[in-house]
Amino acid sequence: MRPVRVVPPDPRWAERFRQEAPVVEAALSPGVVALHHIGSTAIPGIYAKPIVDMLVEVADIQAVDRRAPAMEAQGYQALGEYGIQGRRYFRKDGPGGVRLFHVHVFQVGSPGAMRHRAFRDFLRAHPAWTQRYSDLKRRLAAAHPEDMEAYMDGKDPFIQEVESLALAWWPAFQTPSKGATMSEDQPTLRLSLLPEPLAICRLPPSALIPAWAMIGSFFTLTRTDEELSIVCPAARVPEEVTCESGWRALKVAGPLDFALTGVLASLAGPLAQAGISLFAVSTYDTDYLLLKEERLAQAISALRAAGHQLEEG
Repeated sequence: MRPVRVVPPDPRWAERFRQEAPVVEAALSPGVVALHHIGSTAIPGIYAKPIVDMLVEVADIQAVDRRAPAMEAQGYQALGEYGIQGRRYFRKDGPGGVRLFHVHVFQVGSPGAMRHRAFRDFLRAHPAWTQRYSDLKRRLAAAHPEDMEAYMDGKDPFIQEVESLALAWWPAFQTPSKGATMSEDQPTLRLSLLPEPLAICRLPPSALIPAWAMIGSFFTLTRTDEELSIVCPAARVPEEVTCESGWRALKVAGPLDFALTGVLASLAGPLAQAGISLFAVSTYDTDYLLLKEERLAQAISALRAAGHQLEEG
């Protein structure tokens, strides 16, 4: 019997997914349509078993059986449907038999694929439900440390309740007009943190551009009929100027093709789900996200959990 081990959230789970996803995609190709990080390790702030779950959507589920040897060559055990109709299930252990990955393969658009994605997205968007699930798992792990079956049975009523809510909620979440949601088809981005704290300033629309606004490695100027808006290093702003300070900027690695879609949506969605506001600045080559410094660590965790790569230095 495998022991029950539930651990605090770990940002390295997202990195493990990013490293293993190309291995799985190559083994199951051709025919892979999309690959998603699912399960508790894909949800920010939740206690979980340290096993990364992947959902792979394929064009033809029957063709996956012919790719089983390629998965086995990468260390996976092929287990067929393993109790769920329409699924192909693989799992991979590391040294000492430590479970590392679960791979769930479904036909693209199938109910099984939608169920996994809806459950993940609902919990990402509803922190109160996430906390309830995290607390439940910790209680069950403490009560059944050596009984995985009892642990799983204890979670089942909660999972059934959330799945029902998630499947009713998810179609609206996926609607393109919502803009701030993240789709797995949107790009994975690399971001870096700019070194200087910034301020966002407002001057009268007729004001001359002040010299202090154009000193530093990053500044922007926008003039409209209503205002002259300036973003610049906070240390340069005179005390008498109307401004809001305490901002930090994340730069998206560029240049970005003008035809690329979903860039800001893929960033704003996870931040909105975490309750974090942003101020976006776009240039010819790329985009910048301005975030309040006191929410920066939480924002970085949310973006990493959504699959983006961040460098804090």
